[in-house]
Amino acid sequence: MMAVVPHMKLAPRALNFEDMVRLRLKQHLTTASSMRVTVITAPAGYGKTVTLRQWREILLARGERVAWIELDQRDDDPSSLSRILQQSVIGEGLPADRGSWRANLDASIDGISHLPGRVWLLLDNHSFDPCDGVDEVISHLIDNGPDCLRIVISGRRRPRIPVTRLRIANQLLELSQEQLRYDPEESARFLKIELPADMDLLDHELITAMTRGWPAGLRMTVTMLGRSKRAKDALAALAQLPAEFAEFFAECLATDLTSHQVALLARTSMLDELSLPLCRAVAGAAGIEDLFRRLRSGELFAHCVDEGGTRFQLHPQFRQYLQTYLNERLNEDGKLQNARASAWFAQNGDWQLAVQHAFSAGNTLKAVEWARQCALEEVAKGNLSMVIGWLGQISVSQLMGDGALLAAAGTAYALSLRLDDAKSIAGMIENLIAASPSDPDLYELADYRKSLLIFIAYMSDDGTALLALADEFRSSVSQAWSVLVVGNATIHGHLIGGNIALARGSLQPLPVEADQPALSFSVVCRSCLLALCDVAENRLDEAEPRLRQAYDLAQRVVGINTAPAVLAASLLSFVRYQRNDLFEAELLLSGHLDLIEQTCLVEGLIACYLTLVRIMVSRGDWKSGYQLLERGDALGRKRDWLRLRTVCIAEQIRLNLLQSRVTQARTLMTVLRGMIQARPATDRSPTSFGWRLLRMSEGRLLAAENKPHRAAEIFERQMHEFAWDEQAGLEAGIEYSVSLLAMGRRGPAIEGMISLLARTEPGDIIRPYIDSGAGAIFLVKSAIAYLQNNASRRVSPEYLDRLASALAFITVERPHSHAEPSLAPALTKRERELLNRVQHGMTNKEIATDLDIGLETVKWHLKAIFKKLKVRNRTEAVSVIQAGVIPDQ
Repeated sequence: MMAVVPHMKLAPRALNFEDMVRLRLKQHLTTASSMRVTVITAPAGYGKTVTLRQWREILLARGERVAWIELDQRDDDPSSLSRILQQSVIGEGLPADRGSWRANLDASIDGISHLPGRVWLLLDNHSFDPCDGVDEVISHLIDNGPDCLRIVISGRRRPRIPVTRLRIANQLLELSQEQLRYDPEESARFLKIELPADMDLLDHELITAMTRGWPAGLRMTVTMLGRSKRAKDALAALAQLPAEFAEFFAECLATDLTSHQVALLARTSMLDELSLPLCRAVAGAAGIEDLFRRLRSGELFAHCVDEGGTRFQLHPQFRQYLQTYLNERLNEDGKLQNARASAWFAQNGDWQLAVQHAFSAGNTLKAVEWARQCALEEVAKGNLSMVIGWLGQISVSQLMGDGALLAAAGTAYALSLRLDDAKSIAGMIENLIAASPSDPDLYELADYRKSLLIFIAYMSDDGTALLALADEFRSSVSQAWSVLVVGNATIHGHLIGGNIALARGSLQPLPVEADQPALSFSVVCRSCLLALCDVAENRLDEAEPRLRQAYDLAQRVVGINTAPAVLAASLLSFVRYQRNDLFEAELLLSGHLDLIEQTCLVEGLIACYLTLVRIMVSRGDWKSGYQLLERGDALGRKRDWLRLRTVCIAEQIRLNLLQSRVTQARTLMTVLRGMIQARPATDRSPTSFGWRLLRMSEGRLLAAENKPHRAAEIFERQMHEFAWDEQAGLEAGIEYSVSLLAMGRRGPAIEGMISLLARTEPGDIIRPYIDSGAGAIFLVKSAIAYLQNNASRRVSPEYLDRLASALAFITVERPHSHAEPSLAPALTKRERELLNRVQHGMTNKEIATDLDIGLETVKWHLKAIFKKLKVRNRTEAVSVIQAGVIPDQ
């Protein structure tokens, strides 16, 4: 009998850090239990061994038999490995040699088949090359092993085993770096455990973005931060590729790739994505096929970005290392490769990347030539910083000679709130036209200048300027898109001023070429402006199809991640939220907040912030809601957008009052009042947007201070002053009814709520009632009870059912304190008899006859009843009955 194998090969090595339990990887073990083979392939540092360790511990805790072998180069001898397997699985010393490795392995297989239960063979570190002997042994086990055997192979090399046959039989689980990397939630949990308490959310986001969930990268970052006296300095170093990362990559490449393969990667590291045709054009054909085989196998620090396995992205820190390698080790600046890349992209019509690589190659003339092909499109996609970066490399003379670039420059500067630069571009265009006033090629550019001035007014949120410019340019523009721009400016100016009728009256028919890219933004903008009119009138049933059509047009013509698409998405999400579809509302905005903030009009931002904040609050995440409103206020301050700022501060006041944080609400009220009073007189008129939010906030604060009479006065006045804005009227009407309830006037409060429900039924509006708090919810439930008990048709049963279903998920206590004073004095038996007959619609004379009492006595009893119930007439009294709030004697 030969000596036994060293124990360190048959058990996992100890780690000098504590494993973080990852539920996702435990779930993969469940899948592996039903598979014959599991293959885990990933570059170094992705936690392959850690995953196997955790699986082993779980399996041993379940009482299953687990064998572990840490592979190394010596195990590439099938004879040696086959005998090690028997000691690992059966638990004996190495058996005598039976003459061939297959005979030895068959003896082990026979022993496994007689073991009770399932047997796991964990083969770690399948990372050396060549490893043909190991793969031959594994293949023999797969072909001849018993059904109870589960084989798990982990390493940087993909084993050469019969994977196609296993896939067809659904007996193979394959895990790669995509499954092993930390997802955002796991990264956040890891960093929260490991990092100092003074690290904030932005620091966490930066680390996660740089490491892309690479476990070793996260752990090296934590180690760096632990050694550094100043965390911010360490984070800055992270962006410059710390020495620890460079050494790690150097060691991996030295063992995994030839020097020629490393050079190929370095010479393609300036590419955002690697594809075989592109890399062949940039770095040459020699060795490129083998390199892509390694990429497809998941062995390198790159991930596949398409289902066909043809395009890959390098890990950002690995890419940084390769670019340093190109400069320092290969002594190349990459200009030749960038020039080849730019030519390849231009040939394939990918103008944006052609421009990017032309600039990197130092070929400004080509960059300018190709930039005119795509600059406006990139602005529409929200790539403002990129386009502005291009402009910084183009001379004024080159810019002056190109109308397409001037148009893109002006729009990019305006969207970036660099309004002085945008006005300079408008001045350049004016000078260009003045120099050649009869040149027909400049007619379109003249229209663009007028559109740019209008767009600058848009970004200034100046309704008066919009109307003035629209009046000035209406008769002088000739292009289809510029006519649309002027028309939209008229509609938008009236909307900002609150003139819905004039906004609708400004409509003009859309051009037949509405689905052309040059017109798409203006067409989408037109639909969004009309939808805003619908929303102001609570006609969400008309706003939604209009916005869906605009959203579909934007996606089809210019793409989903573009300014037109996110403008339509932000407004559509607000409509879906109002109709209580929180899932779609959030889905429409998911991943688009940065682009919305960069490119949207004020209305789109307001819709986006309010929707996201209210969804957060509905989940109990008040902190995130406040943070987002503060972010919106900061953006409004930066852009001098009063409407955005007033919305964000007023919403903070509303949320604070819902949480009974009256002191904080008072502080914010002071800020809001000072902000409104500092504005021009036009922004302080009783019907202005900011004034309405100020008055609504004052009313809510009075209600919270138990001053419902004064609050009701404000809300009632708001209902009348904003009769043209149904959405504002609904908000004020709900608060007015709640104030009446707090005053003890239950009947009028319920009757008022019923009237609101009748008005909001056509738009199927639900969330405003829920968001207004416990008092509003109580009144809506009371109104539903009255309408259902009375078989009233004032509101359809279907709408009431939808409301009731939505309210069923909301848990609130029946309001007390100032939201509902103590119940009215109990009614006498005779008063209840009278009230019962009132409920059944009997007249005073009929009641007198039925109860055998005088008519004056009936009137006297009714007067007493009305006083006790704090109602004014029979209708309000019946509302109180149906709401079930009549006290017993």
